[in-house]
Amino acid sequence: MPEGEEDGYSLEGFNLPHVTIEVPASQIIPIAQWQQEEMILAKLRQLSGARLLQLQDYLDFLLQKQEFEHQSRFKSPT
Repeated sequence: MPEGEEDGYSLEGFNLPHVTIEVPASQIIPIAQWQQEEMILAKLRQLSGARLLQLQDYLDFLLQKQEFEHQSRFKSPT
């Protein structure tokens, strides 16, 4: 990667001479994770707008709960 940028990988195709794609390491995910995310997205696409709003509220709740639990672990006892 160019100076000052995140390390990563260079991808070159056999059928595309002189074409190189640089990919930052943070963009690389395991195939199993990618497949799981694709399955979740496929299910999300099937939900109605009302169900998507309910799901968004529930996800916000879970994230708040996770953040609270994370903060609780690092607080010193008083």
